[in-house]
Amino acid sequence: MNVTQRLAESQSKLETLRSELGSKQQTLQGVERELITRQDELRRAQTEAFNSSQQLNRVRNEINALDMQKQGNVVRLEKLASEKIQLDEERARLDARLNEFAANVETEKANVVLQRGTVE
Repeated sequence: MNVTQRLAESQSKLETLRSELGSKQQTLQGVERELITRQDELRRAQTEAFNSSQQLNRVRNEINALDMQKQGNVVRLEKLASEKIQLDEERARLDARLNEFAANVETEKANVVLQRGTVE
């Protein structure tokens, strides 16, 4: 084998390797593009998941606030019911005293009329 043949073989092999390299680079670029696309999809999915998580937390906080408000309202309602019972009891006592007072007034009126009648 002479130098010219070896040079031709080397050049041929070099072209083959360059061709393979170009093919592999194109494949690599395709994989990189796919990777970029998938990373973008992943970022979008993570953003959506984060937004959903925030929305869920807001809704949970709102539910907790409403539960606290409900508990406060239940306590207030119980307190008002207790006050109503006390007021009803006080009203019944006052009605009894008023009736007793009215009866005493009528008795006093009758006594006054009787005393006038005896005085005249």
